[in-house]
Amino acid sequence: TDIFFIKADICQLGLDQRKCNMLAREYCDQIGRKLKPVILSHHMLAGLKAGQAKMSKSDPDSAIFMEDTAEDVERKILAAYCPRVAQKVQEVQEDGAPTASDETNPCLDYLKCIIFSNPNASFTIGETTFTTFEDLEKAFIDGSVTEEALKKALIVAINGLLDPVRAHFQTSEEAKGLLETIKGYKKEAVAPQPIKSVDLSTPKLVVFVPAVLKLHLDIALSIVEQMNAFIAANGEKAEAVLYLPDWSATTRNEVTGDEKEIAAILAYNAALIQSFGLDAKVTVVKQSELILSDANAYWFEVINAGRKYMTSKVETFTGEVSCAGVLIAALMRCVDVYSLKASAILTIPETDIGQNALACEYSGDQVKEVVLAAPLHRKLCDPNTEATTDDAFLFADDSDMDVRRKLKKAFAAEKDAVNPVVSLAGRFLATTAATLKTQGGELTVSSTEELVDKYNSGAVHPGDLKPYVSDNVVGLYTNTRKVVGTPDVKKLATVVKNAEKKMAKKK
Repeated sequence: TDIFFIKADICQLGLDQRKCNMLAREYCDQIGRKLKPVILSHHMLAGLKAGQAKMSKSDPDSAIFMEDTAEDVERKILAAYCPRVAQKVQEVQEDGAPTASDETNPCLDYLKCIIFSNPNASFTIGETTFTTFEDLEKAFIDGSVTEEALKKALIVAINGLLDPVRAHFQTSEEAKGLLETIKGYKKEAVAPQPIKSVDLSTPKLVVFVPAVLKLHLDIALSIVEQMNAFIAANGEKAEAVLYLPDWSATTRNEVTGDEKEIAAILAYNAALIQSFGLDAKVTVVKQSELILSDANAYWFEVINAGRKYMTSKVETFTGEVSCAGVLIAALMRCVDVYSLKASAILTIPETDIGQNALACEYSGDQVKEVVLAAPLHRKLCDPNTEATTDDAFLFADDSDMDVRRKLKKAFAAEKDAVNPVVSLAGRFLATTAATLKTQGGELTVSSTEELVDKYNSGAVHPGDLKPYVSDNVVGLYTNTRKVVGTPDVKKLATVVKNAEKKMAKKK
């Protein structure tokens, strides 16, 4: 991201960063970009102690730093490992990091890669001036140059390079202050910051709207019922949010993977959910807008979440992470919940895939996870067979004709009440008794238990029950028909339909 954001043409870093840089070139292949960044991976200086392939962050004496004093340089170089061996081409590991070797002389390494990096460089020891590294190396190996003489001359050379730097940091007040600040950071390692305490005294339920092309009717109804129940149970202080995770859904490459299409799909599904009687107190929040309201704070918190968790820990919640985007989206979920100050989050098992459980853990279990009520007989086909077509499900934007056609074909074996038609009928019987037209005349049924008994006995036939269920299900869509007919929602529906066609072509 850094490479493309700053529009870099050439990227120069150590060999240990080569893999990260090469990812940028591979990404160019994936997006069809012809002009790839040029990757220059430079040699890694050996650590100053025996067996150190490179500097060690935990050992300040393993390298010369730009802010080192003349005394620091002298102490480090005099103590440096310095065998009389010819320098070989540095072997590197698969990740690009150099391989440790006792035959690597860090003093000669500094001379070759720093002092002699200038084509016109020379190096003087006593009365002898060397104009090539090869001549100097040969003289040291055959004993013409002593270790002490080599090191003392190297100390002078390095300090000569650093003196202008030291002068700058001594004469510039701004530079001096910056250096002192950095030194303060180095005094102790900074661990990932614990999550800041959030005031959760206001009951607040958050639902992450699913980024799906076909929102199941039972999910939409269950979301409405549980959000409305939450608001009713918690009184006037209660708040609830339908959250549209447009950026994290794009990060996960959900549906088409197109940011604009995903945003439209989420907005459309939110409109459908609202149309089924969602309490007016529920607000709709778009993730991208929440992030952009304070982008620095949001992304720093995502980084902090990333520092807290190993990938293996995240996978205990989400399952195996198939790509980096899935991992990033999981960390974003933690910060979404934190930023929204949610006291509870409603989990849709099919689409939230452990992300909410991770967010609750990240909050120190301050946030409660509420799992969406399990739907009863979502499939309209035989529960023992696989659903192979859309006619096996009711969707939140089905037309009246769709609903009646699907329910007419719905599985409902005679004298066996374990079927989707009886299940749907029970939903409506919970509030109002039903008058069914049977072959034996009109029959009033007052409860689900009574319906099950009469159905199992044969007093109620599937053909008696389906018209009642169809009329009541169609009635659920009364307000939805008005909503989907508005200009704004029509536009969203068009984007969703086009996305469906795009996905169908990929199959």
